[in-house]
Amino acid sequence: MPITLGDIRARVIDSLKRRDVPLATLDRFITDGIRRIQFNLRTPLSEAQAEVVTSGSFTGKVNVPNDLLNLISLQVNGMELTQRSVSEVRRVQTQVGIGQPTYYCRVENQFLIAPLPGPGALVHIDYHQDFAALVNETDTNPLIDVCPQLVTWGALINAGDWSLDPARQAAWAQGFATAFAEIQEQADRDILLNASMAPCHAIDGGIR
Repeated sequence: MPITLGDIRARVIDSLKRRDVPLATLDRFITDGIRRIQFNLRTPLSEAQAEVVTSGSFTGKVNVPNDLLNLISLQVNGMELTQRSVSEVRRVQTQVGIGQPTYYCRVENQFLIAPLPGPGALVHIDYHQDFAALVNETDTNPLIDVCPQLVTWGALINAGDWSLDPARQAAWAQGFATAFAEIQEQADRDILLNASMAPCHAIDGGIR
């Protein structure tokens, strides 16, 4: 059975040794802990892929996936693109026109690529995704399922003011730091359990 939001709630409450923490406050501690982990931890647990195929009217704009947290790579027809300034990418789009893309940049919620590929080109995006919000007791995600103790410690650090034993805050912080380092080291060696990449999905309305 996967670890759920309800399980993490119970772990945090048990460690705090009190039952009067409002549910909304408890969930904020957990959510903030997850966000802290996501913004700093880079493992295959959060990796995802998206693809779009260019059409004849393609103008060099690809929508950024809605759940993108951090870009890993952007490829066109198997060739990885190099990030350049917005001005340089637009200059190449104008001066070179159609060709094998080599550069990209990001402008708000779109990637611009240059030169422009012809129709039928495959644009492939590898990225770290932002996990969906946890709301219900039975909600889960790969992070809390594989690393529940790390998430629990992260939430406890945020809930420190509610602890009846402030001295435990140092232990929670040390536990979090140790677990974080161990998980990142395992990921760097590609031995994290259940660490396969998420299935590739097409971006809805992803090309312009």
